Amino acid sequence: MKTWIELNTNKHPQQYGFKYIRRGPGTHYVLNTEHNRNVCTKELGITPAQLSEKGYSGHKDNSDIIDAYYTKNLTKFPAFHHQKAALKKANLRKFFAFFMEQGTGKTKTALDEFAILKELGRVDSLLIICPNIARMVWYEQMFLHLDTSLLGLNSGKVFVNKETGKYNDVTECKVFITNYESILQSRKARKALDQWIIHQDAIYMITDESHSVKSIKAKQTKECIEIREEVEYIRELSGTPIGNSNEDLFSQFHLLSKTIWQGLNYFTFTDRYLKMGGFGGHSVIGHQNEDEIQEIMNMHSYIVKKEDCLDLPDKIRVRIPVHLSKKATKSYTTALEEVKKQYTQIKNNQKEVNTLAISTKLRQLASGLLKTSDTTYDILFEDKVDATINLIKTMGKNKVLIWCEYRAEITEIYKRLEAEFPGETLYMHGGNSNKRNEILHEFEHSKRFLVVQARTASTAVTMNFVHTVINFSNSFNSIETSQKEDRCHRIGQKHNVTYYNMVTVNSADENVMKSLESKTKFSNNQLNGAQQLINDMLK
Repeated sequence: MKTWIELNTNKHPQQYGFKYIRRGPGTHYVLNTEHNRNVCTKELGITPAQLSEKGYSGHKDNSDIIDAYYTKNLTKFPAFHHQKAALKKANLRKFFAFFMEQGTGKTKTALDEFAILKELGRVDSLLIICPNIARMVWYEQMFLHLDTSLLGLNSGKVFVNKETGKYNDVTECKVFITNYESILQSRKARKALDQWIIHQDAIYMITDESHSVKSIKAKQTKECIEIREEVEYIRELSGTPIGNSNEDLFSQFHLLSKTIWQGLNYFTFTDRYLKMGGFGGHSVIGHQNEDEIQEIMNMHSYIVKKEDCLDLPDKIRVRIPVHLSKKATKSYTTALEEVKKQYTQIKNNQKEVNTLAISTKLRQLASGLLKTSDTTYDILFEDKVDATINLIKTMGKNKVLIWCEYRAEITEIYKRLEAEFPGETLYMHGGNSNKRNEILHEFEHSKRFLVVQARTASTAVTMNFVHTVINFSNSFNSIETSQKEDRCHRIGQKHNVTYYNMVTVNSADENVMKSLESKTKFSNNQLNGAQQLINDMLK
């Protein structure tokens, strides 16, 4: 019986009775002889019993090495107990996932482990792939947590030279931070990354928000898997690894190592762990063999929630119903009937329905907006904005963070706040996201209000100085909703955080909140949620 083992030794494996199988991250060797068995187990720090017929994929316990790292005060900040526990479970293995909820400090955990491996001489460089919005945050966090003189990091960033349009020389850099979009869409960025990889000996790779690679069919996922083949160590980071179903786990663990699913491809995975149905049998309608999934997750990841590891103040959720005036109700009803009419005409003409566009129009109506062109909105009523301003007037001098889905909402709220509280309001949406750090710094130190678009600041942002949040509008995506909440409810928060949800009565707002609160299978999928909204309101 062959026995598989993942080696954690710098010694030549053939010396200890192992036959070379393949080269690459997560390399496995097979024990092909009983000769030198005891020598082999002594070198690897495991017992002969652990080399059982069932196989063993593990390492010598590295807890002492991890403890020593913190004892030497090589880290700039002390670690929480759960962060040390995460490192000890990862045990300096070649591949592992930190599925730690937003606000529990998974960034520091991964950077600390890189520092340990760097000191041991097992890695020499760091590759970080993250959402575009998080690149500068990672750059700042890297120098915040790591002793760069100890690690010999190059402080120069990798960037495009504005004069030549070409990437600067990256061969001397030991850190490369890029984003998922660049490696997929920019040939220059991918070429620079490939050039950098060639000049590195042993890379520690971090994929932040790993749920971004949840579709095995996506080109972005395939690119990440190709890059992964060139690195020695990989760590996946996510606070929400599972969105719609366990299907999201396949590509994430496949990216970690192709050996994890024990030979299952995507189709055999779905047959074993998912129940498929719906049109063409392509929709996940249930799960099976969940105990096996849980066992695999426990083996290859560390999972923790804030309530399990941090003594944080409470989250308080308050729903604020917005009752429309008679005039506003009339305007809303008229606009809704027009949307129904357009929808019926499209269906009768057997044309393809733009589900997201119709859903967006319904949700904008709930805020009193009616889009008349690509850039123009008619204001049907201001009842929801009025209710928001009146709520803010009761809050004293608290800093207030206001989340919106659409720019037109941000514009209207900003105008009203400036009229009521001159010079105290900032706003941020996709168009000014490049100035995000400046805006956030100004909000923390001098301004009272920030009106922000969800997709602009729902990740890689810390606002633990805010404990009053207003959700003016929400999306169906419960992952995004959770990430928005965690911007404030995280390490360093000293007050209860109150979340006010502004809900226009008898409108699309209620459908969105119902979906989020019930955590149905539609909650994490914008397209499915949009279709459900149309079914509920237009049929």
